Amino acid sequence: NAKADELISAIEARGLNAPRKEQITRTLGDDGGSICANPNSGLRRAVLNSMLVNGSGGPGTRPIIADELVVQGQLLIISIYCPEQLADFQQYVNDLKTDAVVKQ
Repeated sequence: NAKADELISAIEARGLNAPRKEQITRTLGDDGGSICANPNSGLRRAVLNSMLVNGSGGPGTRPIIADELVVQGQLLIISIYCPEQLADFQQYVNDLKTDAVVKQ
């Protein structure tokens, strides 16, 4: 519960709407759930990279410059639930090409 409260505070401090505490505790438990299950593995990064594409299928699939907010939630979760994984994941995120592409 304490970690969920910390995550909610961090999300709201960024001016975003946080999920309900019950949703967070059910999904992340006390150890971060699947997000903290080796977030720096090649497979995890490949899955994330596969979501940062133009939406076309097959040979038309191209990487995109995603919005800089796209991985901020994951960074917050890692920083709270599995901070020992944060430095490597932050380095990976820093290498992504992101920009403020979504208008708020």
